[in-house]
Amino acid sequence: MKKYRFTMGTLFFLGTCFQSLHAQTAPTLQEILDSALTHDYSYENKQLSLKSIELDRERLNDVYMPRVELNAKEAYLFAAANLTTPEFAFTQLPIPLPLVIPEHENRYQIDNFMTQADLKATFVLFAGGKVGYLKKANEARLEAETALVNTDKNGIVQNVSAVYDQLSMLKAVKAMLDESQKRLDENTKTARKALENGLITQYEYNKVNLAQAQLKSKYKEYEGKRRLVLLNLNMLTKIPMERLEKIDEDLQVMTIAYVDAPQNRPELTALNAAVRANEYKVKAAKTWWIPKLGASASVSYLGLQNPRIRTTQPTLITQEKINYTFNNFNAAPIFTAGVGLKWDLFDGREGITETKKAQLDLQIAKNKLEDANEKIQLQLEKNKVELEVASEQLNVRQIALQIAENSMDQAMKEFKIGLIKSTQLLEAENDLQQAKLDFSQAVFQQRRAAVNYLEAAGILNSTTLK
Repeated sequence: MKKYRFTMGTLFFLGTCFQSLHAQTAPTLQEILDSALTHDYSYENKQLSLKSIELDRERLNDVYMPRVELNAKEAYLFAAANLTTPEFAFTQLPIPLPLVIPEHENRYQIDNFMTQADLKATFVLFAGGKVGYLKKANEARLEAETALVNTDKNGIVQNVSAVYDQLSMLKAVKAMLDESQKRLDENTKTARKALENGLITQYEYNKVNLAQAQLKSKYKEYEGKRRLVLLNLNMLTKIPMERLEKIDEDLQVMTIAYVDAPQNRPELTALNAAVRANEYKVKAAKTWWIPKLGASASVSYLGLQNPRIRTTQPTLITQEKINYTFNNFNAAPIFTAGVGLKWDLFDGREGITETKKAQLDLQIAKNKLEDANEKIQLQLEKNKVELEVASEQLNVRQIALQIAENSMDQAMKEFKIGLIKSTQLLEAENDLQQAKLDFSQAVFQQRRAAVNYLEAAGILNSTTLK
């Protein structure tokens, strides 16, 4: 028993340590994307709509299942009828005078409580082939809707990856600010010595102090933007903030292999499936004239409780009024079984109209497919051009950054020996900061263009985003 307690305690301790370790690690991009897909309500609703289509498939499968119903009722029955017999004579009777029966009018009434129960089963034997075609159409529809869900998935991946890259870009901004702070601290010491030796004026020294204050303001701006990005990522993924704050990824250029044609675009998959679905719907509509077979079987019970028959006038035979109550009347079982045929020889052109409408829907689906093929190919070329432009802009920003870095190094050397003023040094510092921001923004835009190209090519996934 003690050994069992020790084992359970050890497992609990290890589980707690694992959860604690997991809570202290930064989430990977794959975890972030999976979590975003799990917590996106629109994406979840699209997946739930697929279950509705699956229910339609089950409904079609149940067409040939028997329908069993039980009907029972208890009712009071009252009926009345007037019967008038004409006057007639029996002339052939061997009596001296003809026997004449006068006209007679009487009213018959019957009342009782009635019980009726029916157990009935019906099922379809043959539906003219319509059910089979509708099943295939529903399967194609499910394929189309599943593909469209993947388009929503791609949209979520694009959005979340952009937010994730914003954190990497802000990391580059933080590194730029730290480098600027280090240089400004060094330049402030140089400016203080220059002020003490009368090499610069108080105005020029104050310019350096102003640059320090501006840099602190940029730190505050950086912290605010990073906080907003983390909140946005937390809203999208529901991952705790303490884990998101540990994300520390560098912003890197994405390397893309170009393709000649789109591959596995979900839009094309959906439209191809929609064309097939409409083809099956046309075939299903054309079955309107084919005979349908069905079968049914039933067991019934009929009971009358204390039925009473009355007349308002004496009858001709007994010369007395009828007022008779007889014992209960029961009829059971009343069993029926058989096969039925339904053949719509002319349905008021309803089947023909339905067929024409299905053919129109088919042509619309084909037109959408052709239009999508052309636009997707154009989108691929457009995104390729945008990626090439973004890559070229990145090269330009990289050259500008190198020039700004060289200018900053030269300015610091010249400032130390008094060849330039502090204002010129600060201009070089601002130019370098802007060059680094422009370069980081160019890397970010190159990644966005690359993600858009991957989506247009139909190969966007978490692996290709790295």
